[in-house]
Amino acid sequence: MKTSEIEIGQRIYNRGDMANIPHFGTITKIKTSDRFSDMIEITPDNDIDRDPYWVYPSGITDYDLGHGGTRIVTIEAYHKFRNAQIEKMERWIQKTASL
Repeated sequence: MKTSEIEIGQRIYNRGDMANIPHFGTITKIKTSDRFSDMIEITPDNDIDRDPYWVYPSGITDYDLGHGGTRIVTIEAYHKFRNAQIEKMERWIQKTASL
């Protein structure tokens, strides 16, 4: 995403990786730069033991592909992807239940 598309208070989901557990968080600071890349501070929710951290705006996406290619996504993208997966599962259950 571009810095102009990101707002303080915006909720995110971080899918995590081998060294970081998945978690929800909030964008708490935006540091703009004329010389280098802007930076976005994410503060994880209180249910995990982790300090706030900084990412590049390009590391946050407003769509979720369900894998590490879209590791940090907006909460709206997370719910859209999750709901689509639940609908697929429910259709499969209905289809296989009638066999």
